[in-house]
Amino acid sequence: MLSPTKIGLVGAGYWGTKLAREYVALSKADSTVRFTALADRSAGQITRVKSILGSYHLDYFLDYRHLLGQSRVDAVHVAVPNEQHYVVASKFLQNGVHVLLEKPMALTSSEAFDLVEQATRQNLVLQISHVFRFSNALQEAKRLVESGLIGRTFFLNMCWSNYQEPPDGRNIIFDLAPHPVDILNMLLGEWPVGVSATARAYLKKSSGLEDTAFLSLEYPNDVMANILLSWARPGPKERSLSISGERGSLFVDALNEKLTIYDYNNGARIAPVTPNNTIYDMIGHFVKSLSEPRPLLNGGLVGAHTVRVLEACVQSLRSRAKLQVAPNA
Repeated sequence: MLSPTKIGLVGAGYWGTKLAREYVALSKADSTVRFTALADRSAGQITRVKSILGSYHLDYFLDYRHLLGQSRVDAVHVAVPNEQHYVVASKFLQNGVHVLLEKPMALTSSEAFDLVEQATRQNLVLQISHVFRFSNALQEAKRLVESGLIGRTFFLNMCWSNYQEPPDGRNIIFDLAPHPVDILNMLLGEWPVGVSATARAYLKKSSGLEDTAFLSLEYPNDVMANILLSWARPGPKERSLSISGERGSLFVDALNEKLTIYDYNNGARIAPVTPNNTIYDMIGHFVKSLSEPRPLLNGGLVGAHTVRVLEACVQSLRSRAKLQVAPNA
């Protein structure tokens, strides 16, 4: 009998804790995988996760490099702060460990594409945590668009907003825009050829720490997309998408996985969608891809092109100009 695939997790913050719960659930449901180790440089965070996971046994470390030593893992999920993604992921790839990396996969496109090259050279799996690719509601929206239900796609509008203290040192484009940019690629099968961005730092009042942004993206075939990003919008958290076409439109509430279909007679109907645990499905996809070669829904190249678009948006913001983006450069 083959030994279970050993999975490690680096990062035990808010998101890392959610991931740890899902890896415990996956380990209990699938005998071919075992969540074995967690690393975080904060002893307090480790103590907190221990209390949450209860009797489930893990090896805990303050230094992630221990996961490359005696407690070596076969694969790792990297959930550290954005600025550490490249260094930590590189360390694991260079030591022959498969990586599932949080978004954005790096803070520059050169680093992002370098990670892709490292994984390719080592024949390793590199996936990016573009978790909305696993949403049943968005997958159904993609199917309906491709079926021709709404005819030719005209434009898309997205809102990714809530009210919160902006994370320290973060710019909202790189922190909040990866999901919308990636979702647009999933739905359209294209990357933008032109971008324009405006943003303001209403809360921090400092350039580079913008908390609200409007992104305008242009795609082939005259398709346009608008994205509102904000940490300064009181009210319910919103993660929504509308797709308008020549015969109707779709509206997706991505938080609650609800999909509504509209026609031009103002008729509306709710599409049958079964909400799913996107995190669990994403990590399951990662684990299965290690032993069963399959097309990756969220491969490293998708993450790298997403970073390329984010870079262009930031450049547009700083230059106050619309920028052309070379397709798949």
